[in-house]
Amino acid sequence: MNKIKRFATIGAIVASAVLVSPLAFAQSLWHGTAFGMTVDQVQAAVPEASPATNKNPGNGIRFNSQFAPELLHVDEVELVNHKFSGSFYFLNDCLAQVTLHIKDGGSYDTASAYDNLVTALRAKYGQELSAKNKVIGSMVTRDTEWISGRTNINLHYLKMGADDQKPLLNVNYQVRVAGDADKL
Repeated sequence: MNKIKRFATIGAIVASAVLVSPLAFAQSLWHGTAFGMTVDQVQAAVPEASPATNKNPGNGIRFNSQFAPELLHVDEVELVNHKFSGSFYFLNDCLAQVTLHIKDGGSYDTASAYDNLVTALRAKYGQELSAKNKVIGSMVTRDTEWISGRTNINLHYLKMGADDQKPLLNVNYQVRVAGDADKL
């Protein structure tokens, strides 16, 4: 009888392993989402995500030379005492990238938010893989990157022109670079 129980237990373990959703092994992105999730799965993980209201066909990103439209959006999330919005980009109906965009702040506030995000991301993911700062005339760019498992996290700051122009600050979660490393 013990052999039967042992085989039944082993069979249950094997069956569970086979039936586990592939998303259990997917690459984590942001806020409980994972690369490859469907729109419904992202909405279940992030209940505040709603269909993107901007129906402009150009509203999306290039992802591995293909266009990935923004299908879901979060109006507001707070990071390091600043308000951000969130965009969920899908390629072939599968989540490909999450981008958080700063909503508030002028030049000084946005630069300060960048520094605070670097500190917060270091606390979460460890030392950054790379950090690049460029100044070309009145344009300033700052890019800092981390890899967590197979997920790439990129913090991007861009300021162009006069101090009264609002800089761009994004946090991007994707698997692009990690996926390219498989080809090496």
